[in-house]
Amino acid sequence: KLWYQRRVRDTQKAFEHLGNAMTYDTANVKAIMGAGSIIQDHGDFDVALTKYRVAATITPESHALWNNIGMCFFGKKKYVAAISCLKRAHYLAPFEWRVCYNLGLAHLTMQQYASAFHFISAA
Repeated sequence: KLWYQRRVRDTQKAFEHLGNAMTYDTANVKAIMGAGSIIQDHGDFDVALTKYRVAATITPESHALWNNIGMCFFGKKKYVAAISCLKRAHYLAPFEWRVCYNLGLAHLTMQQYASAFHFISAA
C-alpha cells in the first residue's frame, strides 16, 4: 500500500504512514529512509540529512543511504561532499546503476568529463 502511494505520488499519505511507523519503532530504517526521501524530493535537504544521520547510526553500510546523502549535498551545491558520499555508495554497491549515474552527474557538474563519462557509461 505504501509503495503504491509513493508510486502515484500521493506523498502526503505515504508520509503519514511513515510517521505512524516511526512512532512505533523510532529505529525503523525503512521508514526513516522513506521519510527522508520524501523530504529530499521536496527540496528540504537539511531536514533530510537529519533523518539520514539517524539512519547512518543504524545501518552505516547502506549504499542507498549514502546515495541519498550524496544527492542531498548535490542539491545544496556541495559537490565535493556529494562525490565523497557517492563514492562510498559506489564502494558498497559497485554495480548499482543509480549510484553510477549520480556520480556521473556530480563529476559532470564539476567539469570532470572523463570521470563523468566513466560513471555514466557504467550506469
